[in-house]
Amino acid sequence: MTAQDLISRRAFLASTAVGGVVGLAGCAGGDGAGNTTASATATATESPTATTGGGTGSPTGTGSDGATLPTPTLGPSDAEVTVSVYEDFLCGHCAHYNLNGFPEIRSNYVDSGSIRYEHHDFPVVHDTWSWRSAIAARSVQATVGQDAYWTYAKRLFAKRQDTSIELYRSLAGEVDADPDVVERHVLEEEWRPVVEADQERGIEKGVQGTPTFFVNGTEVDPAGHDSWYGAVSEAIDSALD
Repeated sequence: MTAQDLISRRAFLASTAVGGVVGLAGCAGGDGAGNTTASATATATESPTATTGGGTGSPTGTGSDGATLPTPTLGPSDAEVTVSVYEDFLCGHCAHYNLNGFPEIRSNYVDSGSIRYEHHDFPVVHDTWSWRSAIAARSVQATVGQDAYWTYAKRLFAKRQDTSIELYRSLAGEVDADPDVVERHVLEEEWRPVVEADQERGIEKGVQGTPTFFVNGTEVDPAGHDSWYGAVSEAIDSALD
């Protein structure tokens, strides 16, 4: 059974078990998740053949050339609370959270030094473009640093319906990354092993869809909340008490 098959099976089991929570739980499954665009479908055949393997389960991933790349983080490394989120840049639920809830998490908890915040890639929405978006963001991280990565990630979420190499290039220029390098990394799948390592780590932790949050290693339960901000902030407050 492939990683994608396992994700889809777990997502189906989750949907049958939690009923009304599914809308908040987010995106799961491949091309049929309802979040792909005509552009994504039409150009999916341009994708090079996917490679397999590459994940070690460690906090640091390794690129195809052996270079290492750490988990994108914000906040102090010795914070009392660590928030980890597994996301797909094409997931509409992830985009809504990042554009509306995450700024409050960052303002209320990260900027004060209360938490360490980690992003993990978990591509599930589209077999081609979910991976390409994650690799583009990791290219920016590798070439111009963490600050540029977080800016680039936010803009990817804001433009998630534009699945194109040109988008990756234009956004790269906005954060002072080399568009040619980002394009090359995407087409050659330079950082795919890093993304695969994140996905495999998420599967091991029981991640079934995106976004999925963990606060100090415990998965956040969205039941009883109408937004991910409410669910995550409650879990953070509880951990800080």
